[in-house]
Amino acid sequence: VLMRRIEGVESGGYIANPKVFRKNIQRFKKFNFPVITINTNNNGIHNKKYTHNSTNIITPTLDQQFLTKIKIRGNTSLDFPKKQFNLFFEEGGAIGNQVLKKNILVSSYTDKSLIRNKISQDLFSVLQNQEIVSSYSHVIINNVYEGVYLLLEHPKERFKKLLKKDTTFNFLLKIDRPPHDFIGGVRDSLYIRGGYNLEYPPAVSLEEKKKI
Repeated sequence: VLMRRIEGVESGGYIANPKVFRKNIQRFKKFNFPVITINTNNNGIHNKKYTHNSTNIITPTLDQQFLTKIKIRGNTSLDFPKKQFNLFFEEGGAIGNQVLKKNILVSSYTDKSLIRNKISQDLFSVLQNQEIVSSYSHVIINNVYEGVYLLLEHPKERFKKLLKKDTTFNFLLKIDRPPHDFIGGVRDSLYIRGGYNLEYPPAVSLEEKKKI
């Protein structure tokens, strides 16, 4: 169960008197945003492993249920009250141009306007001559309203599509915590904070290099 931290409340207080925020789904149906309701069947949502669940996608013209699995994504964002998620659909589907297969729900917690990620994603699509597929969504988990999220295709899935269309050399870097494949970023005194890990092509380990 996801619970928001309330100032001055001990951990036991969440169990005894949880502060639950509820929204009327019928009201959301009047808007263009799809409503994503996730039922984890009383299982928790983890950041290390996936939890199997059922997900309903509700729009003015659609009310469809999917078998899915969910996991909390991110590193720094793990401390945010509004989590981010990987949401993988077992059978696949679509909302308009949005493919439902391997997707992410971006919380944009540090962006109160909720538009920075939307603009950057849509601009990337325009520059690649692709259809705009990012979509805002109302997310409800176990009957608790979690807020407005940005539904996107998983970055690795999007990258795979680019590889199929391009024969030139491609690589995918992930800004991540150490250990790093490459060091870079902001210089702090004599040190450089931040680095990148090579997601594609797969990095060759030192042991593998010795065998070559």
